Amino acid sequence: MKLKKIISKLNEADIIGGADCEINSLAYDSRRVEPGGLFFAVSGLKYDGHDYIDKAIEAGAVAVVVEKPGLVRRDNVAQVIVSDSRRALAAAADTYYDYPSSKLKLIGITGTNGKTTTAFLIEQIFAAAGFKTGLISTILYKLGNRTIPAQRTTPESLDLQAFLAEMIKAEVKVAVMEVSSHAVHLKRVEATRFNTLVFTNLTQDHLDYHQDMDSYFQAKAALFIEPQFETAARIVNIDDFYGRRLRKLLRNKCLTYGFNANADVVGSNLESTRHGLSLTISGLGRELDISTGLKGMFNGANILAAVSAAWQFNIDNVVIKQAFRTIKNVPGRFQSVDRGQKFQVVIDYAHTPDGLRQLLKSARAVTTGKLIIVFGCGGDRDRDKRPLMGAIAAELSDEMIITSDNPRSEAPEEIIDDIVSGLISDQCQYNIVIDRRQAIYEAINRAKKGDMVVIAGKGHETGQIFADKVVSFNDVEEVEKILSEIISDKSKSA
Repeated sequence: MKLKKIISKLNEADIIGGADCEINSLAYDSRRVEPGGLFFAVSGLKYDGHDYIDKAIEAGAVAVVVEKPGLVRRDNVAQVIVSDSRRALAAAADTYYDYPSSKLKLIGITGTNGKTTTAFLIEQIFAAAGFKTGLISTILYKLGNRTIPAQRTTPESLDLQAFLAEMIKAEVKVAVMEVSSHAVHLKRVEATRFNTLVFTNLTQDHLDYHQDMDSYFQAKAALFIEPQFETAARIVNIDDFYGRRLRKLLRNKCLTYGFNANADVVGSNLESTRHGLSLTISGLGRELDISTGLKGMFNGANILAAVSAAWQFNIDNVVIKQAFRTIKNVPGRFQSVDRGQKFQVVIDYAHTPDGLRQLLKSARAVTTGKLIIVFGCGGDRDRDKRPLMGAIAAELSDEMIITSDNPRSEAPEEIIDDIVSGLISDQCQYNIVIDRRQAIYEAINRAKKGDMVVIAGKGHETGQIFADKVVSFNDVEEVEKILSEIISDKSKSA
């Protein structure tokens, strides 16, 4: 494709030389540049792509998109000068891949908690309705004919458009994707056309990046109120304070859901057992009784969001009911591990104060004995939530073991000190076990009949991140190993 075609949608771009040069690939990482490629010098959070222009040219770039002129010192390399390389990358990628989001029904989901589960539920409902589906989530990317592990919740704009184009080739008709606040703020979803947008909730998280809750909300709200997204149908949870605030910004031009009787789609009669959930959903002239193996009271809101989206597309109630009969827990989301033990073990990704509160309230509702929690907090992230999570765990559990999550560059001991600072003396029995596997072992080893062990924070993750390395670690696999060891030891001693 000609350079001038690729950048045809860029506003106020100045081209110096080579507008007619042929481009055969795009890249924003100099290590991924191919001969004949176009390199975008993007200013990142840690690195500035302008520092790697020479490396990109050495790798074969024939054109470069820059914000800073004068850095391209070769006459045979074209340069495109723009005010915002990120915005240029998104628009150029959309053009290069022939506007893929316009060729399918794309459903975007944003919010602090519930994005992944809601995305999985919507994708499975549409699959049950006979659509070929795609999925871009925190856990995995389902691209039509192949599934790959997710690198981040929402891919960079170039990767996103490439994935959507792959879905089109695979004849995907409906795609569901999580949209993070980072993705909106960093323009990863610009030039992407959504058919429907869903807002789940907003609670404290990512304040290391957004600084305060209002900035965090504005990043989320931009997905719903900016002109480029205004043609999408908007679905909003009005049980949530920020959902009600968003509805006001939208001047009520949205479909609302919640257990609030004033919602357009209303949930009622929510019941939770060890075997799953049941509830009634009514609105838009329809009523539906749902019974599902999905566990955790907090999933009631996720079910409402998914059904609201399905009704927006006129999916038949019979199809929706059938989908929920076959749906099980999403990996790392209130995921039970059962090896015949007389107590429950649940793995969950909860890593925010509200997420932890909802998790423990749901766990308590189906526990007859003690509730034991193992958790930590991530390093290099919002420190203010650590004491809050400590206080919540102490309030809602009987015993807790505070351990490492992903410490990254911070010392695990210092992270744990922040968590402990939120505890009130004698509020809850707790122990500190820095090694995560040992912490899980101790929790499981002390559990008795009727108890529940909740392991929170990492969910589906398969690695533990330290300052200088990533160690293979999966909570589910560790629990399975430990249960096997304990059951084996008990059978030998019997």
